Amino acid sequence: MKTNWSYSNFSKNYESNSGILQLMNDLGKLNPNDYFMLGGGTPSHIENVSLYFNEILKKKINQGNYFNRYLFKYSSPQGEESFREILASYFTDFFKTKISKKNITLTNGSQNSFYALFNIFSGKFSEKLNGKFATQKKKILFPLVPEYIGYEDIFLESDCLVTYKAKIKPLDDLFFKYKIDFAKIKITKDIGAIAFSNPCNPSGNVLNDDEIKTLYRLAQQNNIPLIIDNAYGNPFPKVIYRENQPFWDENIIYTFSFSKIGLPGIRTGGVIAHEEVSKILSGYNAIANLSPSVMGLGVLEDSLANREIDALIKNEIVPFYKRKRDIALALFKKLRNDLPIYLHEVGGSFFLWVWVKGLKISTLELYEELKKEKVIIVPGEYFFYQFKDKWDHATQCFRLHYGVEEKTISAGLEIIFQKIKKMI
Repeated sequence: MKTNWSYSNFSKNYESNSGILQLMNDLGKLNPNDYFMLGGGTPSHIENVSLYFNEILKKKINQGNYFNRYLFKYSSPQGEESFREILASYFTDFFKTKISKKNITLTNGSQNSFYALFNIFSGKFSEKLNGKFATQKKKILFPLVPEYIGYEDIFLESDCLVTYKAKIKPLDDLFFKYKIDFAKIKITKDIGAIAFSNPCNPSGNVLNDDEIKTLYRLAQQNNIPLIIDNAYGNPFPKVIYRENQPFWDENIIYTFSFSKIGLPGIRTGGVIAHEEVSKILSGYNAIANLSPSVMGLGVLEDSLANREIDALIKNEIVPFYKRKRDIALALFKKLRNDLPIYLHEVGGSFFLWVWVKGLKISTLELYEELKKEKVIIVPGEYFFYQFKDKWDHATQCFRLHYGVEEKTISAGLEIIFQKIKKMI
C-alpha cells in the first residue's frame, strides 16, 4: 500500500532506477549459480590472496586484542591515527614526496569518498565578489565520457556535471582507444574540480602521463583541484598494463580503495588531499558515519607496514588479472569472425568494453534480452551521462567483467555473440 507522504528532492536521488542501483541489485539478488555473471566490478576470488588475509586475521585474533583494538570502539572521524601514519609512510615512499597523516582521511570505500568530494566541490558556493557575497553554482568536469557508473547520481543538487565526448581512435581492426579532446575542453568559472578514473571504469582506458599533466596544469591554472580515482590503479590493486609515473602534490586529490585487492566487504578506502580538504572530510565522516570503519585495519596494517602488500600485488593480483584478460581476449577474437564488434584497448581494470557498430537495439534492451538467456552484462548508456541520448555510440557499448571463471566467460560470450548476430 502506498503512503500519501511527501518526499524531498534529496530522496529523488535514491528512488529512481539508477545504473548503480541496477548493478548492485543484480549482484545482490541474482544467484550466481544460475547466471553467467559478466556484470559488476566485484574483485575475483584469488586463492592465495584469500589465504594470505585469512592467516593475518587468524593471527590477529589469536593475539587476543583484535576485538578490543578494532571493533569495540570508534576511531577518530579522520580515521585511526596509527593506520594513517602507516599509510603516510607507504604513500611517501610510493609517490616519492612527503605525505603526512594529516593529508589522509579514511572513508567507508571509494563511493563514500566521491559522495563527499563531489559535493564539496560542486553545488552552491557563497563567494565574495567585488566586496559583496554572491551565490554561484559550481560543477565537476569530467574530461571524457564514458566514465564510472557511480558518479552521476551522487550529487546532492541537479545539473552539477560537465562532460565531454571522448575522441575515438582506431588502433587496428579490433581495438580502439578513447582520447581526451583537449581542444574542446573549457574551464569556465562554474567549474569546481576536474575528475576522472584511471584506469577508467568502464573502458579500461589509461591516461598517459602527458594527458594527466595537461589536466593537472588546467586545474592549477584555474585554481581548482584535480581528483583522480585510483580504485583499479595505483597503488592498490595496480591493475595497469602500461608504465606510468604517478605523482602527487596538494593540487591533486587521490582516492584509493582496498576493495579491489580482494577485500570489498571491509568497506575501507580513503583520500589523499590538502589538509583543508582532510578537515572537511573528517567533519563529513563525523556527521554521516560518526567514524569510518575500522574492521579491516588489522588485516591491512602489517602488510602495509612491511610492504608485503606490494609482493602480493606483483606476484598474485596483477598476474591473475593479466591471465584472465588474455583468456577473455583469445575467446573474444575466436568468436568475433568478421562481425563489426570492437574492443577498447584493455589498459587496466577488470573489464572488456565492447562496441557493436550498427546495433539495432540499445544495450539497455540488449541487457534485458541477455538476462532472459541467463547472461548479465552492464549496458553502456549509464556511463555516458549527458550524452546517453545524444550519441549513437552510447547505445552501442557494454561492459563485461573478465575476471570470472573461464567456463563463465566462454559460455557467456558465446550467448552474447549469438544474440548480437541477430541484432546487427
